[in-house]
Amino acid sequence: MNIKPYEFAEKTAKKIKYLRKLHGYSQEELAKLLYTTQTNYSKYERGVQVINGTLARQLANIYNVSVSYILDDNVKTITITLDQYKKLIEARKGIY
Repeated sequence: MNIKPYEFAEKTAKKIKYLRKLHGYSQEELAKLLYTTQTNYSKYERGVQVINGTLARQLANIYNVSVSYILDDNVKTITITLDQYKKLIEARKGIY
């Protein structure tokens, strides 16, 4: 399957934003864990910058998911705790 870099960046951006909200992190909190700035991290969530392997591994470790889940659009499922599910529901209330 041939995917263009901007399409890959957009799909990955949605996934890492979803994971961040699921785990209850702000962009600033997550940026600190990644030793970067909120401004720089936000570029990944907006799809402006393509995620690299190092960042994918760091995020996978933080969220306890596989790198494949973050980078591969075909991997759709993750396991979450009840508390994480409740946080996700609360986060989604603000979106709609």
